[in-house]
Parts: sequence; structure tokens; C-alpha cells
Amino acid sequence: KRVVIDHIHFWNPMSKNQPIDTREVEDYVIDLHKRFRFKQVSVDQWNSQSSIVRLKTAGINIIEKHFNKQYKEDISKRFSKL
Repeated sequence: KRVVIDHIHFWNPMSKNQPIDTREVEDYVIDLHKRFRFKQVSVDQWNSQSSIVRLKTAGINIIEKHFNKQYKEDISKRFSKL
């Protein structure tokens, strides 16, 4: 088994307290989904409800995950096994 990372993109705020434009991020994910047809997209539980609704409306299978300590440890164990 192997893990392949095809793409990474991040948004960096112009200043310390400037929020990231969630609409811009949603548009970006929707555009990628049109080209690659994701099987699933995971989001964290923090302020994600409007994005979840919009991405589901765009036909994206999206699930909300609680990125707590236990979940992060589980992810780390899975990747180390791969």
C-alpha cells in the first residue's frame, strides 16, 4: 500500500487576524471536484456548517469530523502502517 499526495493548496492570511475567505475555499474545492470527482471530503467541526451545506449542494460527499486528540492519533497510526 502507498499514499500519493496529488495536490496541496493552502491559504495564508495577509495579516495575523485576517480571516480566510471561506467562499474562495469552497469555490476552489467545487472546481477541483468538477475535475476529479472526489469520493469524499472531510471537514473539521469548527464553523463548517455553511460550507457543508454548500459543498453538499454542489454534489460533494462531505462529512464532518471531530479532529480531537484521539482522531489525530488514529490518523497517525494509519499513515504509519502505510
